[in-house]
Amino acid sequence: MKWRAWQILMISFSCYGNLIFGQELKGDDALENLLKIGSSDASFGVVRKFDNRYSGVQGSPFFFDYWSEGTLVTSDGRQIENIRIKYNAHEDELITKNKSGQFYLPKTMVKSFTLIERASGTGIRFSKHRHPKNAHEYQFYRIIHLGAIDLLEHIKVIFEKANFEGGYSNDKPYDEFKKYPVIYYIGRQTTTPRKLKTTVNGVSKIFPEHENEIKEFITTNRLDCKNERDLIRIVNFYESPE
Repeated sequence: MKWRAWQILMISFSCYGNLIFGQELKGDDALENLLKIGSSDASFGVVRKFDNRYSGVQGSPFFFDYWSEGTLVTSDGRQIENIRIKYNAHEDELITKNKSGQFYLPKTMVKSFTLIERASGTGIRFSKHRHPKNAHEYQFYRIIHLGAIDLLEHIKVIFEKANFEGGYSNDKPYDEFKKYPVIYYIGRQTTTPRKLKTTVNGVSKIFPEHENEIKEFITTNRLDCKNERDLIRIVNFYESPE
């Protein structure tokens, strides 16, 4: 009986040996044989497919990923220039950096700030205004245009987790910071930003006394109300002297 058991063991090993080594396979062929063994014999351990769909995090919580040489105006009107700042749009917070470290600046301390774009040297201006839905909160808005009608943009950044629950083609293989910019305006009758509906009717309604005139200007010039430059053209037309 002992000889019979040993004989069976040797035959089994010989079969596996031929499968892996008998043909001296290399590369993909050798790997394919190895996977077959793992799939058919639990004693080798179950071969599990490696799921490499997760690709880390895409996007950024910051308006600029780099530290900008910026300017800050405090809530009491003092201007501080040439400081290193970052705007965390995900948290709607301003961060500064010096030799001691990095610090969040309390929103109550900040009235406005300017970030310098590294490539062009252009100043991107932000100002603090009331939250459109919560009168007790404030948030930062990028300034698009200042005048009789102020145009502002608030960039809401949402962190979306990776999702592998659906079919592979529908899966999202990475966490992502996604930006959702929303245009607001401040008119003569309010100091709180209001969301701007970027359609011909939506834009023209913010000029109640000139609504038809604005509609005609938009359609005649084929302006796109979702385009920032075209929005500025519309407001400039409204503000220009007759």
